[in-house]
Amino acid sequence: FSGIAATFGEICRTMKSTHSTAQEGNGEQEEDLFASSFGKTILNELGPNIHLIAKLIPQLKSFIPVEENNMSGKDENYAFEVGPERGRYAFRVLARVLSSYISPMVLFFDDLQWADVSSLEVIDYLITDSNNPNPLMIIGCFRSNEVDNMHILKTKIDHFDKEKEKFMFNLTNIELESFQQVD
Repeated sequence: FSGIAATFGEICRTMKSTHSTAQEGNGEQEEDLFASSFGKTILNELGPNIHLIAKLIPQLKSFIPVEENNMSGKDENYAFEVGPERGRYAFRVLARVLSSYISPMVLFFDDLQWADVSSLEVIDYLITDSNNPNPLMIIGCFRSNEVDNMHILKTKIDHFDKEKEKFMFNLTNIELESFQQVD
């Protein structure tokens, strides 16, 4: 999940810094209200999975109330022992929460030819989340010369193509020719 976790971590870091640069006067109060509201929403939606996702995305800890932020009682390998289904579900719920604050939310994943199976499964969970009422766009790029018909990414793209009508999402393939530097 490392690439997916890094992307969501960057979104959380950006949200925190955006609200940290609040205007003078009531700026600090606005930041505290946002962090409190966002943190409570994450806690309510993720429940006990908050510890799982906070292990994977440390930037979330700045939004979580102090009493819930104590991870010392959790095993270091907790995130990997709970099973991949629970991890994918936690990312799906986090995407719902984030897309309710950032709308429309656009996620960009580059170099998908190197993605692991778990990361591709998370992307699948995000794309097929018909319960997310908020707009979400996922853009994925890969080097087509490194992806043959047996590659896991090609298998996943074929799966997306079959599922697009069932889950009502668009799948667009844009091919670019090789770039050459012009003097």
